Amino acid sequence: MIYWSISISPMQSIFQMSLLPAPGARWMSALSDDELRLNTNANCVSFVDTQADGDIKLIVADLGTSRYEMKLKTPTNTIGVAAGSTLFIYKALKPFYKYDLKPIELLPAEQAAWIRYWSDGHHIDHLVRNLEMAADEASFAEMSTLSQAIVMGSDEDREQLIAKVANMKERMPVNKSQMTCVASIKRSPESLVDVCAIGCENGDIQFVDTQAFQMLASVNIKSPVVFILTTGHYDVDFKVFASTRAGTIYLIQREHLGKDREPRKIATLPKRIVAIKMFAKILAVATDDCKITYYDFRGKRLKEIRTNQRIIGLETFNYEPRQYSTLLVAFQREIYMYNENSLVDVLKIDSQSDIKWIKFGAFGREEAALIIGTKSGGIIVKLFRRTAQLTDMAEIHAPKLAHNYKLNIPRRTKLYQDQTQRERDNPVHMHQMYQRDLFLLRWLVSQQFALMTTKALSTVSTSSSEAVDISVDVNGFGPTFRLTVRLSSGTPTPLTDMWLSFIYKKESFKLSDALIPVALLTPQLHRDFVVTMVDKASGNYAITCKKLYLQFMEKELNTQSNDGKTYEIKDQLDPVSIKLNHEKFTRSFGIAVQTEGNLPKIYGIPKMHKNPIKFRFITGAHDSTLKPLSIELQKILRFLHGHFRRYCYSITGHNKINRFFSIQNTFRVVQQLNTVKNKRSEIFCADFSSLFTNLPHNVVKEKLYYLIDLMFKNAGHFYTYTILVEAISPEKGLSSDIKIYLCRKDRRNPIVTAIITMPLSEMSLLD
Repeated sequence: MIYWSISISPMQSIFQMSLLPAPGARWMSALSDDELRLNTNANCVSFVDTQADGDIKLIVADLGTSRYEMKLKTPTNTIGVAAGSTLFIYKALKPFYKYDLKPIELLPAEQAAWIRYWSDGHHIDHLVRNLEMAADEASFAEMSTLSQAIVMGSDEDREQLIAKVANMKERMPVNKSQMTCVASIKRSPESLVDVCAIGCENGDIQFVDTQAFQMLASVNIKSPVVFILTTGHYDVDFKVFASTRAGTIYLIQREHLGKDREPRKIATLPKRIVAIKMFAKILAVATDDCKITYYDFRGKRLKEIRTNQRIIGLETFNYEPRQYSTLLVAFQREIYMYNENSLVDVLKIDSQSDIKWIKFGAFGREEAALIIGTKSGGIIVKLFRRTAQLTDMAEIHAPKLAHNYKLNIPRRTKLYQDQTQRERDNPVHMHQMYQRDLFLLRWLVSQQFALMTTKALSTVSTSSSEAVDISVDVNGFGPTFRLTVRLSSGTPTPLTDMWLSFIYKKESFKLSDALIPVALLTPQLHRDFVVTMVDKASGNYAITCKKLYLQFMEKELNTQSNDGKTYEIKDQLDPVSIKLNHEKFTRSFGIAVQTEGNLPKIYGIPKMHKNPIKFRFITGAHDSTLKPLSIELQKILRFLHGHFRRYCYSITGHNKINRFFSIQNTFRVVQQLNTVKNKRSEIFCADFSSLFTNLPHNVVKEKLYYLIDLMFKNAGHFYTYTILVEAISPEKGLSSDIKIYLCRKDRRNPIVTAIITMPLSEMSLLD
C-alpha cells in the first residue's frame, strides 16, 4: 500500500490518497492445466507432509472412470481412503491395512424371508414378495444392499445376486453400512496417532484408533451423515459437528460416548446443505438457496450472507504469518473471500470449464496454496502472495475523505452570553415552549397527510353513472420513478370500455404509454368474492362468492358441532397473534409447545367437473403442528397397506386373480414395469388435467375409440371392447350419449355381456 501526502499552505489542509490492489491481484498463478482428466471432489483432496522434510505434497484420490477402470495411485506415508464399507490405509507407497466396518444385524423379516427361500424350494418370486413385505414393515433403506438389489433388479440379475449369497457363510447376505465421510481428531499429546471419525449411511459415527484399528466408540444420529468437522483432542475434550441429508447439524462431544445421552441437535436448515466449514470458532453453512449462514458452536445463528450465484463449495483460508482466518466461497467461475460478512477479495478463474471443488493449504514450500478442480478434470494452482494484505473491498470504492479544514470557532459575544444566562434562569419554561411547538408541528404534519390522502382517494367521474375510485402511489424521487394507479368502481354495477389517460408535460416527463385500456371494473370484488384456481384445469380461474366459500370451509372444518367450534375463520390474519393464541391454547391442556408450532393454512379450489360442484381442500404448512400426526398416520397406513397386500396375495395363490391394485410409491411402478414379460410392448402415460377445457370432444372420442378397441386375454378367454358413439348434432349439443359395448369372445362366437351408456356431459368422469 502506497501513500502520498500533499501540503497546501494557503488552505492549511492535507489530502491523503491510497492505491489499493485490484481484486484478485493478491494471488499468483502457479499451475493451470485442464488436461489432467482428474475425477475427484474436495473430500478426496488433502495436503500431507509425506517425507517429514517440510515439503508438503498435494494428495489427490482419483475416482477414475468406469470406462477404463482406473485405480488409485497413492503416495507414501499414512493415507486413509474410504471406499464403500472399507477404510484402506496406505503407508510408504504400499497398502498397509484394510479396516472393515462391523456388519449390522439383518431385519427379522428379511432374515425370515431368506430362511424361507432356502427351505421352500428356491422360488425367486416368493423371495421377492417376502422381501417387499419386509420393506413395508420396516424400511427399504434398512435392508441389506443385496436384498435391495434383488428387489429392484431384473430376473437375470436376481439369479446372479442369489448365487453370491449362496457362496456366503450361512447363506445370508451381509448388511454393511457405507462410509459417507471421514475426518481425523488429534490426540493429547499430538505426537500420538490420530483418531479417525467415520460417518456412515445408517447414521453411525464411529471413532477408530488408527494404530490398533479398533473401534473406540460409536454414536448414532438416525440419519445419513454427509459432512463431518472435528476440533479439539480426543483424550481431553473434542467437538464433532455432523450434518445430515435432512439439513440437520448435530454436536457430538466426549460426554456423548458410551452413554445414553443422545447427540445435541444445534441447527436445522430448511434447504439442502451444500458445504460446511469451520473458521475462527464459527460454523459456516452453505445451502442450495444461495445463502451462507454463520453459527457459533452452541447453534446460535449469528449472521447470514445472500449471494446471487449457486454455491459450489466452501474452504477455510488460514494464513498464520499474518494471522488471517477467512472463508473461501466457490461459485461457477469465481471465488469470493469473506472475512465474516465482509468481502475482502474476488478471484476470477480463466478456464473453459466451471469450478467443481476447491482446497486450500500448504503446498510444497508455500504456506498458502489454493487448488481448484474443474468439471473437465483440470486443476489450477493459485499461490497467495506473501506481501499481500486483506482489506475490506468496501474501502476500495469508499468515498474520498473530507477536507481537514480548521473550524473557525466564534468568540463569546454579548448575545451568546445573554442566551446562556436565559437558559440557566428559565429551564422549565423553555422546555414547555419546546413541547408545545413540537406538538403543533406533529399536528400540522398529520393534518396535511390526512388531507393529501383524502385527495388521493377521491372519486373521479364524468357522470353519476360512471364513478371511479382512483388512488395513486409514487415510488421513488427520480429521475426514474414508478407510478402505481389503483382503480375500482364507485357504482354498484361493473364498468366497461374505459381508458386511463395521462396528461403531463412532455418536456419534463417521459411515459411509455399515455393511454391504457382499462379492463372490467367490478365493485368490491375482493371483499365479496374469492378468486381461486380450478381443479384439474390449469390456466383457469373461478370467482366464488365469499359467503359460499366460507360455508364450505366451515363444513369441512366441522365448526357446526354442538360442543363448540373447533376452528374459527378470520378474514384478517395476524400470524403473530395466531401463533401466540395457539401456544396459549396448547398450554391450557398441559401440552408442551413443539418446535413445529406453525398452524397449517387451508385452501379450497372448486371442482368444476363435478355436478354438483364440490371443493378440493388443501392444507399444510412448513413445520406445522400436523407433522407429528402425519408421521403417526403414515405408520398406520403403511401397516394397513402391508396387511391388505398380504391378504390379497393369499387370495391370488388360490384363484390366480390379482385383487390388489394399490401402488405405494414410484418404486412400485418401476418394479411392476420390470416384471412385464413382453419386452417389445410400449407403455404411454397421459395427463388428463386439461380434458375439460382445451381438448375438443370429437378428438377425445376418436382417441377413446382407438384405446378401448383392444383385445386382451384373461383366464383363458378372449375379450374385446367395441365402442359406438352417436353423432353430435348442433341441436343436441352435450346431450348426446356415448355407448360402450363390452363383448366377451370365445374362439367361435362372441357374446355381449354388458352395455354401458354414458352421457357426453359426464365424460369428465373418465379421468
